[in-house]
Amino acid sequence: MLFNHSAVQITLDHMDDAVDLFTEALGFDEVFTMSGTSPRSGPFRMAVLRQPGTNIDVQLTGLTPIDPPERKIMNQLGFVSDDAASEMEQVQRWCAERGLE
Repeated sequence: MLFNHSAVQITLDHMDDAVDLFTEALGFDEVFTMSGTSPRSGPFRMAVLRQPGTNIDVQLTGLTPIDPPERKIMNQLGFVSDDAASEMEQVQRWCAERGLE
């Protein structure tokens, strides 16, 4: 499965889960991480991840709260796969083992 595109905002309390999904289950490397406080959005964390063999980064931004809440439904991840059903089952098992929906 090859990463294709991303547009993701995550609640701050699920940031570790999101990073673990990319690094443990999908094999991405962490390129850069940071955390801080923004006057506009409050506490935040950011992680930049890269799939080995590519030059495309995905940036995950953890915010509390995501404002407006409707923006959360606009998140998407795109992958290209020769066997999507099998690979999605693998990701679903990984999430289930950690109690994630």
